[in-house]
Amino acid sequence: MGFKSFRFRLVLRIILITIAILGFLHFAGKPGYVFTSIEFGVFTLILVVELILFVEKGYRQVIQMLSSVKEKDYNISFSPAHKSYIFENLSSVLNSLVSSHKQVRIERELHYQFLNHIVDQLSSGIVCFDLQGQVTLSNRALRNTLGVKYIRNTSSFSAISPTFPLILHDLKAGEERLFSFVHKGELKRFFLSCSRIKLLDKDYILVSMQNMNTPIQEAENESYKRLIRVLTHEIMNSVTPILSLSQSMNDMFNYSRSSSTQGLSEQELEHVVAGYEAIALRSKSLMRFVTDFKSLSQLPKPNIASIPIELLFRNIRSLFAGTLSNKAIDFTLQVSPGASHITADQELIEQALINLIKNAIEALACGTQQPKLVVAADQVQGYSILSITDNGCGIAPTAFDQIFVPFFTTKQNGSGIGLSLSRQIAQLHGGTIVFRSVPNVATTFAIRIPHE
Repeated sequence: MGFKSFRFRLVLRIILITIAILGFLHFAGKPGYVFTSIEFGVFTLILVVELILFVEKGYRQVIQMLSSVKEKDYNISFSPAHKSYIFENLSSVLNSLVSSHKQVRIERELHYQFLNHIVDQLSSGIVCFDLQGQVTLSNRALRNTLGVKYIRNTSSFSAISPTFPLILHDLKAGEERLFSFVHKGELKRFFLSCSRIKLLDKDYILVSMQNMNTPIQEAENESYKRLIRVLTHEIMNSVTPILSLSQSMNDMFNYSRSSSTQGLSEQELEHVVAGYEAIALRSKSLMRFVTDFKSLSQLPKPNIASIPIELLFRNIRSLFAGTLSNKAIDFTLQVSPGASHITADQELIEQALINLIKNAIEALACGTQQPKLVVAADQVQGYSILSITDNGCGIAPTAFDQIFVPFFTTKQNGSGIGLSLSRQIAQLHGGTIVFRSVPNVATTFAIRIPHE
């Protein structure tokens, strides 16, 4: 019925136009009917324009729908151009198409957000960029590394290393590379893995960056432990008989001297005894040395308990009160809200703190004006963090790779086991030690262990 109504109105308009044209032709050639012919001509023109608008109204809706899809405007709604089946059906189809495109767009956006959320949960940094350096994807781990909220271009990576953007662009498909750099006084190591993809005839580079600090530290520590066990075994096997022999010989000569032994003068006997005493003394010192370093490979299993930060810091303050006062060091303890307890072995964690604070005090002894030492406790993203910050001479960047190596030291009388021991204690708790150092400005060592 609607279609017939539309057809009827269309035919009616055609008939009216035909009549108007015939009327115009009829009166156009007769004198005295000029105005009548003009009226028929104007009426014909009006009918033609109205017919065009009548027919094109539906097509304009189609064009409007296509434009809305092009402009991604899905809030538009279409009403029938005329009350007829054809236009009502056309409006219904147009509204359905707009709704379908809107739903597809919503689903695609949800899918994109879902994938972004998954990528953000990865502990490794992910970045995808085109050959011009425009970044299309980056995850939270990478942004946290750079300390920025958004990454729009690979040039942003120059903030951590001037050569990093060039390295990223030079990576070949399937290439893997270890990259190290110092950022804000902290040594960072990343394992880079590259893939190249092509989407819509455009090339993209996808790079994953895995933080290798913790795996490398764990591997190094395990190697050091094995080395120390071997050294301990071999040195003990050598030192024990030397010590026993020197002690026996010392006793023998003392006995011979007291018995007026002939064959050696008193002076010679004294020299021999002094030599063997020196051997015995050196052997004992070497035994103490080995005993001290055995602690690196024989740390006890942590007895985990909840420790009040206040108690831990009170013990530390009491232990160093005299030293801090004598050296006129401005000492501050800071506890962030929510960091009232730490889950750890109290003896071990205190030992780690003692080692780090001793190092800080020694660093402040290099002529630092207004020496300051801050020990702080905080809790961030499920980790308890104990940090020690000083404004001493700091650590040279050339030593960043070696400060946790057992026996390595830059101090004249240092043993080189304090930092290595402290890091092993942190790792026994499932954590680690990170540091950053700007010489003569600020050096921070932070123990990070899970808060359970």
